[in-house]
Amino acid sequence: MKRVFLMFSVFMCSHILVGQSNYFAGKARTHQVKITVPATMTLFSQENSFYPCVSTPEDNPVPDYSAVLTQCVPDKGNKGLNTVLGMVSAILTDKQGRYVAFVNFRGGGEKYEGNNSKVKYLNEHLAYSTIRHDLRYGRYANPSDSDMDEMTEMMTVYAPERAKELFNASAMVSYPMSLYDNAYLNKFTRCKGLVIGRQTTAGYAQTIHLYVLMTDDSAKHFDSYITDLSKCIRFE
Repeated sequence: MKRVFLMFSVFMCSHILVGQSNYFAGKARTHQVKITVPATMTLFSQENSFYPCVSTPEDNPVPDYSAVLTQCVPDKGNKGLNTVLGMVSAILTDKQGRYVAFVNFRGGGEKYEGNNSKVKYLNEHLAYSTIRHDLRYGRYANPSDSDMDEMTEMMTVYAPERAKELFNASAMVSYPMSLYDNAYLNKFTRCKGLVIGRQTTAGYAQTIHLYVLMTDDSAKHFDSYITDLSKCIRFE
């Protein structure tokens, strides 16, 4: 199967101008997200969504829990990482080599009807479905109140004012993710999910999911990378 690879590296504060056919640019427009690539980063995308460790379709099964259990071991290499992280829309790479961020846009998600106001607010603006999948936690359908409450305890929940300031979003959380001893590019062994979202006028959560891969040492500076990424991605 023929693949088309597109690489963008533009100057500070200039906007990405790509054709209508580019998947990432189309998703950004649909989600009303402004993409700016500073000179300190490069952006990689394709004409469609793709697995971060591109190999062959046969090596990239649709990720599910059973696949994680059987494939996420070190000797599976890229195949294990593809299964853990799934398909992505784009890859942002820090030119200093401190981190790589996989970008995805998502919406929808289940409704939470419980009484925990904090959980309810986050679910309305973030949609917990993908976060629950990332954490491999709780029931996958009709999560209980305790599932939702305990999952929130696993996250760093940022103030709405901070989400607004950085990404023009209504909510923002981060959480650790296991790479099951795999290392992306034989270097990045640590991963944190960063989810930014807001509720649309139609009443569903519109979200940006960032998977930030780091080394053991650079992971100590994760908070500064959030500021970097806020210069690249922002709701309009």
